[in-house]
Amino acid sequence: MGLPRKPRLVGVALVVGLAAAAAVVGLSRPAGAAAKAAPNNTAPPTISGTAQEGHTLKADPGTWTGSTPMDFSYQWRRCGPAGGNCRNIAKATDNIYTLSSADVGHTLRVLVTAVNSDGAGTAQSKATDVVKAAPPQAPKNTTEPSITGTPQEGQTLTADPGDWSGNQPIQLSYRWRRCDAKGGDCSNTPVTTKTYLLGTADVGQTLRVLVTASNNAGSSAAISNATSVVTSSGPPAGQCQPVTKVSLPERLVIDKLNYTPSQITSRSVPLVAHFHVVSTKGYCVSGAMVLGLGVPFSRLSQPAEVPTDATGWATISFQILPTFQLTHGNLVVIFVRARKPGDNILAGVSTRRLVSVRVA
Repeated sequence: MGLPRKPRLVGVALVVGLAAAAAVVGLSRPAGAAAKAAPNNTAPPTISGTAQEGHTLKADPGTWTGSTPMDFSYQWRRCGPAGGNCRNIAKATDNIYTLSSADVGHTLRVLVTAVNSDGAGTAQSKATDVVKAAPPQAPKNTTEPSITGTPQEGQTLTADPGDWSGNQPIQLSYRWRRCDAKGGDCSNTPVTTKTYLLGTADVGQTLRVLVTASNNAGSSAAISNATSVVTSSGPPAGQCQPVTKVSLPERLVIDKLNYTPSQITSRSVPLVAHFHVVSTKGYCVSGAMVLGLGVPFSRLSQPAEVPTDATGWATISFQILPTFQLTHGNLVVIFVRARKPGDNILAGVSTRRLVSVRVA
């Protein structure tokens, strides 16, 4: 009969030792901790969108591994038709990019940089198709025309054409339109320049400007808002315009005259002449200096200049000189001049006229 065997403890001791070692190893890394890793691209960035001038492309960063969080930055690059010889595009660092005329005939790539706490990595997309030029576009108004200037007779208005999109170059033309006080019932004027000089016909009306834009693809038009009602530059109704307000290209005009008596009958009775002065705008003028001289000088006295009164009339009294023969049917010619004080007597806004009175 054999002796009883001792328990085999060697295998148990080995298993326990390995478990203990594993426990020690486990204590060296906190539970759930991830291994540190810089960004690594596993699927390259891509670009979506139509490769045509005026269209917008959008970049997708692709797929990356590595520690998180991870930040991405973008740099768009303009390349040759085959996708090589790429150069960075200034300030094109968003994930979207709008194609311009500078991109036509080129391809685009986007360079993506990924950054985390452990480092950085870069990856570049494939090239887009060659960028095509935008199809021809007729002008389109994006900001309507406007008018600057004071809406008053004698003042100049200036048209601003507004803003237009479409193929360049764009040619602009203008047509001024005269409208009623509410800005409606408009009709074309002959004026086709950028500026418009307001005249008497515009008083009480409003103005609009019609702007037509044309290019190689077509044309379109836009009209401005109406101005305020155009006011007169003249005096209030019933009042005369001071001569100081009359300036070139306006002129003075002697438009009416009469005599007391209506004919010369005697040397003892003065000839009283009344002269009325207006401006070429049709307003009576006060303060204009009026001179009257008989022609030849031997027929009438030579009175001094007199100013027109508040109604535009100047009154000059002539004495009939003894050297004038009072023969029935004879005429006395009178030279009349109206001028603005301070003006050169031969220039400025002055006017001259020859009139006559008959001997009874």
